[in-house]
Amino acid sequence: MTVCMANLLSVTDGGFPATKDRAAPPDPPVGRADREPGRGPALRGGKGLPPSRSVPSWTWRDAIRCVRQGLHRDQGETPARGLTTVRPPPLPCEIQGRPHTLSAAATREEREEAYAFVHNHYVKTGYIAPEPSGLWYTAHAALPQTATLVIRSAEGRIVATGTVIPDSPLGLPADDLFRAETDSLRKAGRRLCEICSLVADEGEHDGGISAVMYLFRAAVWYAMHVLGADDLISDVTPRHARFYKRALLLEDLGAERPDPRYRLPAVALRLDTRTIEARTAAKYSSRTDGRNFDAFFFQVPERAPTVDYLRVAVTPLDAADGRHFFLGNERFRSRTPAGHVAYLREVLC
Repeated sequence: MTVCMANLLSVTDGGFPATKDRAAPPDPPVGRADREPGRGPALRGGKGLPPSRSVPSWTWRDAIRCVRQGLHRDQGETPARGLTTVRPPPLPCEIQGRPHTLSAAATREEREEAYAFVHNHYVKTGYIAPEPSGLWYTAHAALPQTATLVIRSAEGRIVATGTVIPDSPLGLPADDLFRAETDSLRKAGRRLCEICSLVADEGEHDGGISAVMYLFRAAVWYAMHVLGADDLISDVTPRHARFYKRALLLEDLGAERPDPRYRLPAVALRLDTRTIEARTAAKYSSRTDGRNFDAFFFQVPERAPTVDYLRVAVTPLDAADGRHFFLGNERFRSRTPAGHVAYLREVLC
């Protein structure tokens, strides 16, 4: 379940990152416009993309240089594990005039911090009862391409996190309630993924675009250009669904029904990655009121560097962390279907 971003967005003229009078740095290549796994559609735009003040151009160039170093795999590692010799540093970004970073949780400590952040938010809002571990995650977190994205303040404190889960033999979390709807998309040949556990520290919000919006944007780019997904699924509360549909152009997928995982009902929405850019441009490209989602999501120079970063920053768990969170965790095994545990043994061992 995701948090509503409507409460974290101020509709003001200063709501979106301002532009500077400088040329935008050239976008690094992002990949072919085919639909193979890990190869999403090519980026729209090119010349004329508005420069953004979110990150100085030299910072993006330096970050991508480190990322590309990480693209060279260590020949001593198992290729299937996808381990890199150089872990790319977090990407800097400026949110509401303050420095932040975007990263993908990779170490045990980073994953535990993100899972605890979600758990504490869900307990505070009454979605769930407290877990003995103080962590909230599912079996899908063990998948090699699952991305737990994190935005931190300059002091290193998490202010927003969310997890993008690819479809797999485990299915998606949304299948628990909306299996008929997701299966209809699969039968149509569409590749699915899901965003869940999207939460933020609302204390960080003081007008403008909040950290959770930056994180959601990175999740959309990851779904489109790394996973090559056709649909990004999200189940949300009915009250929150209005914002996702009206502002972010998600579409209805499944009607409201009780959700035993949480203490609130849920509806299922989908973001069609094949049409979202055209639909967003049609609705927002002419707006100048600080709420131009086309400019924010699809016409910024940091889009390509962020995609390049995510290609190498999202890494599988190592064997020790697989045991720690999943296979060696008795409470997890007791609450997880035997077939899922068996599949995780194949993935993690």
